[in-house]
Amino acid sequence: MLRRISQRLISEPQPSPAVLRECADQLVRALPSENHEHVGFYWSVSMFCNKFAGYAFTDPPFWQQLGDVLIGVLTQTQQQQRQQHHKQQEASGSSSAVEIRWLALILNSYARVDFRHERLMEVAASVLLQRTAPSFEGTDVSQLCNAFARLSPPLTSPHAPKYLRQLCDGLAVAAMRHVAELSAQGIANIVNAYARLEAFHHDLFVALETAAMDKLDSFGPQEMANALNGYAKFADSRPEVKSPRLFDAFGDRIAARLREFKPPELVMVVNAYAKVGFHRRRLFDRLDERLPEVVGHLNGRELSILANGYARFWRRCDALFDQISVRLLSADHSQQADILRPSVCSGMNLALLLHSYGRLAVRHQGVISVLVTHIDRHRRP
Repeated sequence: MLRRISQRLISEPQPSPAVLRECADQLVRALPSENHEHVGFYWSVSMFCNKFAGYAFTDPPFWQQLGDVLIGVLTQTQQQQRQQHHKQQEASGSSSAVEIRWLALILNSYARVDFRHERLMEVAASVLLQRTAPSFEGTDVSQLCNAFARLSPPLTSPHAPKYLRQLCDGLAVAAMRHVAELSAQGIANIVNAYARLEAFHHDLFVALETAAMDKLDSFGPQEMANALNGYAKFADSRPEVKSPRLFDAFGDRIAARLREFKPPELVMVVNAYAKVGFHRRRLFDRLDERLPEVVGHLNGRELSILANGYARFWRRCDALFDQISVRLLSADHSQQADILRPSVCSGMNLALLLHSYGRLAVRHQGVISVLVTHIDRHRRP
């Protein structure tokens, strides 16, 4: 049955919504009757999840029902493993690795469609916490960190699940054991994930920094931006994480490859260096030239972060702020509302823009008027 569903999905480059819906219904009905003990079952489920996520099939009932089925499978697997002797469990490390791999792929699919199945995540965390570090592989750790970070509130939130702290500690141990095999993307994913979760782990961040320094030339623009932002996230609460060595090494490479960076990635770079307080003249001289060219591609939130980054360094770039002003003023009313709408640009973002103009003495009455007007709208009930 699973093979027929797979053939149906791949028979056309982009299945219609009706075909996706039909295949989803068939999959949910077929899974309970499949042989759950066969390794091929897990791979099939993970590949199906990946395909549905790739087709942006976000139907909540499907992901809910699929999660319910998977909970039954995972619970059964847990019960079987608890009956095994510890040494027997360690001897079957290869099967554990397979299970972790498909579990990582499935949870990542849930993250891609932004569907949080709380019970599935809780059961998955319980399964993962029974594993020892050797059972994991570097790629699996990276994917699991990414999935839980995208689907979970930070540890500091009152809504953070009870298992999250223990899971973060366990994944950190696994990541440090396999740090040498992590790719540049894997390193950046883990740093970014722990930053999202506000789960600082000193030994992990030291190990990841060392690994990053060994693989500098493997980092692309997105990986550099994500890694720097992850380290910068803890700049205030954990000053020891501020590493001039890493920021200097990345800074030279960013300056040399600036045009490869997407506009939002450039904003992330400015924000990261501003948070840690590392002003690198060569990098910012190049940014002064490049940023005015990309301001038109930024929304209100990104503009506020960019302006605030420059303001924190007391660095006034007239060409940049001229283009920010043009961006805020030259659009018609509907475009302005889109740039500064509350869902994209919060009252805090507007205040940061206003503060940046004031701190750098960028006098532009029209911009000030626009910002004050929108701040006032945010204050109204």
